[in-house]
Amino acid sequence: MEKGDSISSILGMWLDQCPDDFYELPDFPCLHLLVDYIGLNMPGSVLEQRAQLLLKNMKDSKPIESEAKGLELHTAEVEDVELEIAPQAAPETAAAVTAEEEPVPAPNPEPPCPSFVDTTSRLREEELSILTFPPKLVAEQLTRMDAELFKKVVPYHCLGSIWSQRNKKGKENLAPTIRATITQFNNVVHCVITTCLGDKSMKAPDRARVVEHWIEVARECLIHRNFSSLHAILSALQSSSIHRLKETWGEVSSRSFQTFLKLCKKNTLNKDLLIKKKMSKFSILKMNLRRAQDGQQEKEMDIFQGTVPYLGVFLTDLVMLDTAQQDFLDGGLINFQKRRKEFSVLQEIKLLQESCQHYTIVSQEQFGTWFQDFDNLSENESYNMSCELEPPAQVASNTHSSYKKT
Repeated sequence: MEKGDSISSILGMWLDQCPDDFYELPDFPCLHLLVDYIGLNMPGSVLEQRAQLLLKNMKDSKPIESEAKGLELHTAEVEDVELEIAPQAAPETAAAVTAEEEPVPAPNPEPPCPSFVDTTSRLREEELSILTFPPKLVAEQLTRMDAELFKKVVPYHCLGSIWSQRNKKGKENLAPTIRATITQFNNVVHCVITTCLGDKSMKAPDRARVVEHWIEVARECLIHRNFSSLHAILSALQSSSIHRLKETWGEVSSRSFQTFLKLCKKNTLNKDLLIKKKMSKFSILKMNLRRAQDGQQEKEMDIFQGTVPYLGVFLTDLVMLDTAQQDFLDGGLINFQKRRKEFSVLQEIKLLQESCQHYTIVSQEQFGTWFQDFDNLSENESYNMSCELEPPAQVASNTHSSYKKT
């Protein structure tokens, strides 16, 4: 690879993968320098056009309030990304969100937590709750857990011919690595629901603060490209046990509620856009790494970001493919078309597993212990408690406008 091509490749991936690196208010000085450099050394190139376009988009989307800094770029990076979701009871107002709306608004900046680790002994003496842990820390730790489990998944076990047999007698221990990811996903869902319900002593404003906390965690998961926990958190907030709590949602701030709606929208786009875009970039990156020298390999690998997908979309695709097509054609010939499609999906899983190697998140023992030991409510227990907090007759009497005023 020529030196100029190497620089162009690195800069191109930098612009694509980490546009937020250039988001420096008020005038984006680094991006201006990069545009000048490319214009001088690579005039008229596609790279120059992309850098100029990014600069124009940043200027057009500069937030009025400094508290919104950085979020627009994080969310724009996955503007065309989707993950399939089948919510149990999606909020009625979600349909009002359109593509022309502003990016997900950032909440007020969190106060710095320099003493979080230093106060461990004091926190041990108190009853910990989800509000004890900053949203960014929660998202990072969930991402670390999800990535570790996803890296261990055996892609072959995702095949429809295997996964569809999981409920048959004698197959209870089939595909343990996939079952582990599903268990983690369910634990996140139940943890969100249980913490939002709290206990009978909590009032609607108290539960609303927990809901807002989880919305911010979901936003951080999107930034970390953890679509597994993002999907789990949004599914929990849209579950019947939480969605029906009109008084609680009525106490949620308009900013947080708009963030929630926008996250739901981003989570319900076409997941193929995520996979195809991600696979294309990662395949190109791998080819470049094979041609590059060892010193440049490490530099280019640092540019690539990890992604934890929602495994359920792959399992659904492979089961449907196995159901729709036979293994053999007439005359006993192998159905290579089916095999090629299955191989393509498994290859996507393997490439995403490789991308998870780029997460460098350190374990936070206190949160890990709290999450593992947390006593989650079952689905029936959650719904019964929800009905005790806000009886059905009371919920039915509330109007749509009282549910959330924006």
